[in-house]
Amino acid sequence: MQPNRRQFFTGAVSFALTCALVNRLSFSQEKKGTRIILLGTKGGPRVAETGRSNPATLLLINEVPYLVDCGYGVSRQLMAAGVALNRLRYIFITHHHSDHNLEYGPLLYNAWITGLPARIDAYGPSGLEQMTRDFFSYSKFDIDTRIVDEGRPDLRQQVVAHDFSKPGLVLQNDQVKISTELVRHPPITSIRLPL
Repeated sequence: MQPNRRQFFTGAVSFALTCALVNRLSFSQEKKGTRIILLGTKGGPRVAETGRSNPATLLLINEVPYLVDCGYGVSRQLMAAGVALNRLRYIFITHHHSDHNLEYGPLLYNAWITGLPARIDAYGPSGLEQMTRDFFSYSKFDIDTRIVDEGRPDLRQQVVAHDFSKPGLVLQNDQVKISTELVRHPPITSIRLPL
């Protein structure tokens, strides 16, 4: 049986909280541990309502930011949470509804304009690589101008987008192992959420 969205998010939050507790109990004070910060929990594309932002969840694992979804307002919410945009290293898009990916391109740009010192790896379902190229294409004039005028490195060389199309491992490093799973989300039939 495939988990529904509510089961997935309940499991993800439980997992993150368990990781945080295990880190606090098992490791020395030298490690920073794991924190989960809900940057946005409002579903749907509407922006007129106040008080809640569109979907975005931040996992800070030993102070490395792993961002899940880029709903409208995510740049502002990251700054409000005390996370400098130029610290971003990993972004995950769960699916291509606008309330989950609308600020993906602008977030990349905002991270770059604040002095992005390293590469960002972005992971998402099929279409993310093209969406990234499309964003760079429509921002070409501004990016090219700022490279020449301000001496910035080329943003297009600092972002690597990775499409995933089937359940399984998408990222593993010394801190995390991230896989995807198929989740029902009518009317869409093939969503692969990072776990």
